[in-house]
Amino acid sequence: MSVISKIFIFGLLFLLPWYSFAKWPEFQYDPNHPFLQSEFQTDADTFTHSQVTYGNQFELLIDAEPSLKKKIELVKSAKETIFITAMIFLRYIDPTIKEFVEILIQKAKEGVEVYVIIDSLNANLDPQMFKKLSRKGVHLGYFNQTLKSDPIPWKIRMHEKYIVVDDAKAVLGGQNLYDERYPFIPKNFMEWRDTDIYVEGPAARMIAAHFCDLWKTMEPSISPPPPEVEEFPPLDLSPEKRKFHISEARFLYNEPYTGQKNINRYYLKLIENAQHHIFWAANQVALNKEFENALKDAARRGVQVTLLTNSFATSWWAPGWYHYYFWIGYRPFRNSKVTLRLYQNRYNHSKIFYVDGVVASIGSFNHDTFSLENDAEITVVSYDRDLNQKVYQQLLLDLEDTNRFWFPF
Repeated sequence: MSVISKIFIFGLLFLLPWYSFAKWPEFQYDPNHPFLQSEFQTDADTFTHSQVTYGNQFELLIDAEPSLKKKIELVKSAKETIFITAMIFLRYIDPTIKEFVEILIQKAKEGVEVYVIIDSLNANLDPQMFKKLSRKGVHLGYFNQTLKSDPIPWKIRMHEKYIVVDDAKAVLGGQNLYDERYPFIPKNFMEWRDTDIYVEGPAARMIAAHFCDLWKTMEPSISPPPPEVEEFPPLDLSPEKRKFHISEARFLYNEPYTGQKNINRYYLKLIENAQHHIFWAANQVALNKEFENALKDAARRGVQVTLLTNSFATSWWAPGWYHYYFWIGYRPFRNSKVTLRLYQNRYNHSKIFYVDGVVASIGSFNHDTFSLENDAEITVVSYDRDLNQKVYQQLLLDLEDTNRFWFPF
C-alpha cells in the first residue's frame, strides 16, 4: 500500500461513521472498594503530598456559560481575597470577560486583595488588559519568564485554571478565562464543550494554600497570607459510613519541572489497581511509555479501558502539531484492548478521569506529555457518591458523541 493510500484511509477514519456497540457499565458505588480503604488513602497521602478532606460541597459545571456565571458570582461575593490562575485570559470581543475584568478592578478598589497568575507567554495575547489590571491595584504574577529548569524556552506552561475566593470557594477545570462559546464567531461554526467543578469547603482551602505557595516563587515581596490548613483526623472509612453522603475530596497538583508529579503518581496507582473500568477524557492522546503500558496492562487483565479524545472533525482548526498526535498518539494502542473513542460533533476540552465509580477527577490534566512531563496542573479527586454519579452520567452523554477509532493498518 502506498504512503498516499495510507494517508487517505487514515483520514477517512476521522470522517466516516464507524460505530461500536459497547455496553457501558451501570453506575455502581462499592463502599468496600480498595480505593476507599484507610490503607490505600493513607498511602496516597504520602506519595501525593496531599490529604483527603470531607464536608465539601460540589457542583458540576458543564460548558462555558454556567462556569463563567459561577466565577462572576464568586468574585462579586469576595470579601478578602481573590486568587486566579489561567493559561489564557483575554477579553477581545467578549462581553462576559470584559465584565469580569471590571468586577476585579472594582473589588481591588474596595480593598479586596486580588492576585492573578497568568502564563507569561499567553499574557501577550492581551497585554493591555494586564497593564490596566496592574494600574488598578490587581497583583500580577507571570509564570515562567523563563524557569531555570526549562531547557527549551517556554516549554513549561501554566496550565492550571481556577478561581478561589476567600480561601473557601473555588471553580476549577478545563476552561480558561474567555468565553468558549466564541460569541464573535457565527453559531455552530466551532462547537465547544468543557467541564468545570465548583468546590466549597476544605478542598478549596487546599487550593488557596497551593496558590500562595506558587505565588511566593514569583513575587515573594507581596505574597498573600497563606490560609491555615486544617489537619483532619483519621477518617472512618467503614462501609456503613460510606452509605451516606460525606463529600470527600482530594486536591492534587503537578509541578513536573520541580519533580512533583503528584497527579501522575496517583493516576498510575489507580490504573494499576482498577478492578472494573477506566474512562479518561481529554482533548488529545500522547501518553508516555509508563502510562501506555499501565493502561494496556489494565485492559489485558479485564478492566474496560476507554480513552475519549478529539477527532479531526472536531479539531480541524487546531495547529498542525496538534494533528501530528493523531499519527503518533494512538499507535501504541494498536493490537491492544484499550478502546479509543473520538468526539464527532463538538470539540471536547474536558479533562475527566473516572475509575470504578468510586473515583472521579476533574481538573486541567490532559492525557498528553505536556501535562505528564512539563506543565503546572491541578485536579480535584472526588470520592463522593452523588457527584461521581453525575460525572458518570455526563460521560455517558459525551460517549454518545463518539465513534470508536479503528486502526487501518
